[in-house]
Amino acid sequence: MNVYFLYHAREVEPNVTDTKHIGIYSSMSAVDITINKYKNITGFKDYPDNFVVEEYEVIGSESKELLSGNTIYFLQHEHSVDEDGIIYDYITNIDMFADYHDAKKEMEQLIKGETYPKSPNGVYPPYGFCLDKCIIDEDNWIEGFVSS
Repeated sequence: MNVYFLYHAREVEPNVTDTKHIGIYSSMSAVDITINKYKNITGFKDYPDNFVVEEYEVIGSESKELLSGNTIYFLQHEHSVDEDGIIYDYITNIDMFADYHDAKKEMEQLIKGETYPKSPNGVYPPYGFCLDKCIIDEDNWIEGFVSS
C-alpha cells in the first residue's frame, strides 16, 4: 500500500530550508483536504505553494490494508555538518514500515553499514537514525509558524 508524506518547505536563506512535517496520508484526496486547511493557518498561508508530497510504498503492508488511524513507522537519518561555524542539518527520508520490528531491524542493519554518516553531535546521536511512529491521516503541525 502507498501513503503520501506531506510537508511544507521554504527557503529562509540561501541553502537553508525550514521544513514542517505535516503528516502521512492514505490518499491524495486526504492530502488535498489538508493542504486547503493549512492554507488558512498562520505562516502556511504566506507560502501557499510550498507544500510538498512524496509517495511511499509501505514496507510490509502487502498483507494488510492501511487505513486512517493505523500506525506506521517512518525511518529517517539526520546528520549535522559545521560549515564555517554554521550548523546545517541534513535529513534523509529512508522508508516507511507497517511493522515496528521490521523498521527497527532495517535501522540496525543501516547502523552497521557505511551508507549514512555517523552523527555523534546531531539531533539523534550516536548514529543519526530516527524511527517515528506516525498515525495515518493525522495532522502533526497544526499551530502554524512565524513567517517573518
